[in-house]
Amino acid sequence: MNLREILAISEIDKNELIILLCHVLNISKEQLFTNDLEINECDYLKINDLVKRRISNEPIAYIVGKKQFYGNDFIVNDNVLVPRPETELIVDYVLDSTFHDDEFNLIDIGTGSGAIAISIAKNRKKANIFATDINLLSLNLAKKNIELNNAKNIYLFKQDLLQAISTCYKFDFIVCNPPYISSEEYKSLEKDLYFEPKSALVAPSNGFYYLKKIIYEGKKFLKNSGKLILEHGYNQKEQCVNFFEKKGYNNIECLLDLNNINRVTLGQNT
Repeated sequence: MNLREILAISEIDKNELIILLCHVLNISKEQLFTNDLEINECDYLKINDLVKRRISNEPIAYIVGKKQFYGNDFIVNDNVLVPRPETELIVDYVLDSTFHDDEFNLIDIGTGSGAIAISIAKNRKKANIFATDINLLSLNLAKKNIELNNAKNIYLFKQDLLQAISTCYKFDFIVCNPPYISSEEYKSLEKDLYFEPKSALVAPSNGFYYLKKIIYEGKKFLKNSGKLILEHGYNQKEQCVNFFEKKGYNNIECLLDLNNINRVTLGQNT
């Protein structure tokens, strides 16, 4: 069977099928289309099995075991969230706020796959990047991604939120993509998301528990002029700004994602 025939009978999105084909055949997208490929029966069966998994709504990233973020590949599995483009806003902000040779301390809380921390570390090699997670399986995966991306200046710690390591350091940046979905919202999510770890998605107090806790506790761990940067839900900007204001942060900003949605809010310690 050739590529055109497989694409013609596909039950999933063509772009997703192309990702699966490249994965099974171990070739690039360019190679896929520049060669008149015949798919043998063994590979066709493998592809068909993966297509069935996708039809059941399993995320493509979990099926192929990787996801690109900030121009780099990251190993992913169902112990961590799939890195998403909107989270790149956090990386953009830190890189736009610093110079290549700057030395600074940054902590990424709930690092998961390590995508945020590693993306910053690769671009700011003199910075001290701390990445923490409560889940040891997540930390093991983050370690693999550090090795995969040859990031040298990252230190991993098992801890919950701002415990332990944070008592020893003051930070120029605290960054976090915490759980922020409410239990009610969780019931109506896209089906793909039910494959991802619920503990990394859902938060008590109508989705605000971790956002509020980090904003309220984070200020004392920031250096003077240090910044706390948080990703949040599409409808959580106003409440997050309110939390920042109540705790006396200054220069509060909100960042828009590619869909023009308020996705990240930050505040500065003074």
